[in-house]
Amino acid sequence: MTLRRVLLLTIVALPLLLGTAAWWVLYTASGARFAWARVQNVLGDQVAIEHVDGSLASGLELRGFRYTSPVVTVDVGLFRGVVRLGLTPFAIRVDQARALDVAVDIRSNPAPGPAQSLEARLERLVLPFDLHIGALDVQDLLISVRDATQRIEKLELAGAWTRTISVDRLLLTAGERQLALEGSLGLRESGPVEATLTLVAGAGLIPQVGSIDARAELGGDL
Repeated sequence: MTLRRVLLLTIVALPLLLGTAAWWVLYTASGARFAWARVQNVLGDQVAIEHVDGSLASGLELRGFRYTSPVVTVDVGLFRGVVRLGLTPFAIRVDQARALDVAVDIRSNPAPGPAQSLEARLERLVLPFDLHIGALDVQDLLISVRDATQRIEKLELAGAWTRTISVDRLLLTAGERQLALEGSLGLRESGPVEATLTLVAGAGLIPQVGSIDARAELGGDL
């Protein structure tokens, strides 16, 4: 076989092999498990998953998902959604997603010692990857901070967690209370901070007050 024929076969076969590999990763359950194994290789013990099913492109299903960092632990009983992975830099993109039975445990001061600066506290919030959320609907969310807990019936979220935490849409619903937030917070460098907070609450939040409809805006540098 001449060199020209070898080159021609390589040119024809390489795109076919790459296309087949991409289809396998995106559209098969075994490809999804392979991709999440790569995620666990990158994040190590920070991520644990009991079961992976579905596919990345048409809809991924995760059961028994846990993410652990020095600041927060997130447990998700069931997750379904479209997930895309980026490699340079490593990033996770989530869209058309729904999560059930979610628990978030926030440790406000995990390590004893002298008080940390605001910059150091923000640095602890940095994820080891970029996270982009197109649309996430969470049902039955339990948030714990030290000894205080709050159950949220429904959470709707769109935004990103990269060099900046940016919230395009955050809507929390707990009974007759509703909290909406949009804004951004710089992490890897100080500020700027931009946020809009809207609170809508029915009777019962404050005994002496009926319904509440309030809006606040915040901006500046840290």
